[in-house]
Amino acid sequence: MLVIMAAFERWTEILRCPNCGLTGVANLSQSKHVDAVIVIDTMSWGFKAVSSQYGDTYFCDDCNRPATEIRTGKRARTHRNECIPNHNPPGQNN
Repeated sequence: MLVIMAAFERWTEILRCPNCGLTGVANLSQSKHVDAVIVIDTMSWGFKAVSSQYGDTYFCDDCNRPATEIRTGKRARTHRNECIPNHNPPGQNN
């Protein structure tokens, strides 16, 4: 049995349809390997991802218009299926 240790980066992007105002989130992850693809782990109901050679574009299902994306900046590294959030302990401001 071969066990491969890999580190993953995870983040959330907030999605919003500029036409109808529907909002949701896409939870994404990517291996630390140089050529790793971005994986959509979960996405809110009402949105879809359309892949192209330039990456994924998120669309509102009802309006079929591209959604705007806001990357939250909160990232977590994952090792051996353990999630370690990157944040300051309470009381520390950096």
